[in-house]
Amino acid sequence: MSKITILEEETGINISPTLYGVSIDDKYFACDGGLNANMVANYSFDEPNHLSDWRYCGGTIRSGEGIRGKSLYAKIYSEGEGILTNLGYNGNGKYMDVPAMGIVEGHTYVFSCDIRRVDYQGQIYVSIVNKSGRPIVKSRSLQIPNDTEWHGISVLLMASETMCGKLEIRFKGRGTVHLDLVRLYDKNSWGEGMDAWSCSRLRRDLVHAIGEMQPSFLRFPGGNAEDPPYNWKDYIGRLIDRKNDGIYSSQIGVYEYFCLCEDLGMEPAPMLWNEDPQDYLDLIEFARGDSSRDHWAMIRRDMGHPDPFVLKRMRVRDENIKNKILERYPDFIMLTSSTYFPSNGEVDDTLEAALNEAKNCTEMEMKGSERHRSSYISLLGMAEYGHSDSSLIIYNPLSVTHSANYYVQQLFASNLGKRTVKFDGYLPLGHYMSATADKDVVYIKYVNTGYYEERVTIECPRKVFASWGEVLTADAENARGSFAEEGALAARNMSSFNSSELEQVIVSDFSHKIKDNEIKFTASAYSLIVIRAELK
Repeated sequence: MSKITILEEETGINISPTLYGVSIDDKYFACDGGLNANMVANYSFDEPNHLSDWRYCGGTIRSGEGIRGKSLYAKIYSEGEGILTNLGYNGNGKYMDVPAMGIVEGHTYVFSCDIRRVDYQGQIYVSIVNKSGRPIVKSRSLQIPNDTEWHGISVLLMASETMCGKLEIRFKGRGTVHLDLVRLYDKNSWGEGMDAWSCSRLRRDLVHAIGEMQPSFLRFPGGNAEDPPYNWKDYIGRLIDRKNDGIYSSQIGVYEYFCLCEDLGMEPAPMLWNEDPQDYLDLIEFARGDSSRDHWAMIRRDMGHPDPFVLKRMRVRDENIKNKILERYPDFIMLTSSTYFPSNGEVDDTLEAALNEAKNCTEMEMKGSERHRSSYISLLGMAEYGHSDSSLIIYNPLSVTHSANYYVQQLFASNLGKRTVKFDGYLPLGHYMSATADKDVVYIKYVNTGYYEERVTIECPRKVFASWGEVLTADAENARGSFAEEGALAARNMSSFNSSELEQVIVSDFSHKIKDNEIKFTASAYSLIVIRAELK
């Protein structure tokens, strides 16, 4: 039996309010194929292989030259009946022939594109079909003005079944049409009907999963200094003016990133790897500048957000850049250190591995620091792609599941005091604990990474008025099993991926006893226990 005494009167140092955060790496299908609600792969025909992800029969298709801004387009010639298809984001590889657009019965889908009639005579229909070509939405005709100008058009499609499908654009006529910016997304996507979301939409279930984890900040775009440089200026403004090189998403840039942070109450933590101080200053101006006079802030205004975003801290490695920023923005906070999970960039998705991260979190909390942050380096991972093995949120076109690591991050992020609290006593081998406080509330995290349960008594400095607890655990067999592997295998079937079946960890209310100033509980094998105690 273990007995721990909390010494509230001997407080440690303050803890950063933005200690726990996450990172979106704008590659590996985290944005396109994940957070991006548009299900059309290579939607603007701008990837290195300009016609990749598109298939056409009944005529010819080739890439056109730039039209407006930076976008290319497709030149489509129909000989009488042509069919253009797009399967969506299926991870490519062995799944490159599998339709990957998640369609839900009863949902309404928005199809839109930029199109111009060159000399085409006939009708154009759009639909979503299953792998064999059977429609799962009612086909709609595209009404195109009878001229040779570019027009943006859209139609609504109502789904009659739940399954993964593919986009089909059918030409019943002869001649040439030019096509660009093809989009298909659920009308209930995040951002629909919101003025600030002028260009792109996000997948609502993934936004909810991020929000429920309660990260205090979001790092973007991830990557490292060895990656191709990310120039944020290429991914703002109208979609037609954005660069699309097949590496970074043109539909989710820093503007959408700032909007998401604002919507979910997260602090933005943008990452720039170049060495040009002006690029950092321009980004701060884009986020915080006066939209009535500052150049970059006026672009933000024109995108739908005249008021400044909150951007007040960033980690900058170069001393010259730090000094340049502080000269113009003396209130800006330069972060001194960061911890990244998983520490080696790879981890098996098991409860055992997640509890090892929980142990590291307890140690990090007890060190405390007002300028320290920890960031999980892989927030989103497509189940069909190997990068999902170390991701917090794993998804396929129809479903979302959470890793054991997700729940560790969630429990720590949502139960954090403002200062560390010292404690004394005996912790068995493989047991770890942290204690933080906020006024009359003490937050206790207790981690048991071992095979055996342990009876624990925690003595508080004052009477415990009320307490609440949650526990993350699994049976011993599942503690060492790989959730990600089973999830990925099931997800490849596209229709069988079900989060409730794959999540073998359990987060539940935790049974414990309080009497006077003591809290008593049993720490089961392979468990993370969080207790929030109100003291009198």
